[in-house]
Amino acid sequence: MEDLAAPVEEDFFTTLVRKHMPTTQRIMQKAKGCLIYNAKTAESVYSTYHDNTEDLASNVCDMLVCIARNAVREVNPIDELRFLRIATKDYEFLIAPTDEFVILVEQLDPSKQPVAATPNAGKKKKPK
Repeated sequence: MEDLAAPVEEDFFTTLVRKHMPTTQRIMQKAKGCLIYNAKTAESVYSTYHDNTEDLASNVCDMLVCIARNAVREVNPIDELRFLRIATKDYEFLIAPTDEFVILVEQLDPSKQPVAATPNAGKKKKPK
């Protein structure tokens, strides 16, 4: 009789990341930091931050999401918050709250990102 090992079942987070891998990779190329935590327990699932920063970020994120959700419901009681973007002079914070997880991505302000040089950059065309 053969002993076949039962297939290992992936957790929800791993399945979610696999499903959205191209998007995740694109986002992480510009990310300065990332935090994914359980919305119900506030337990970190993935983080690029230190413990103290992680706790502070999740607490502030929860407050911002709560305020934004309330503002959305004031305007339309049946609508719900899907995405929150906060841009400062130097950074941009992208927050995607769901029922199970909250995803926070911190990236440098796009205007501060280095631009790849192109061969014709800075050259003026000669008039004909």
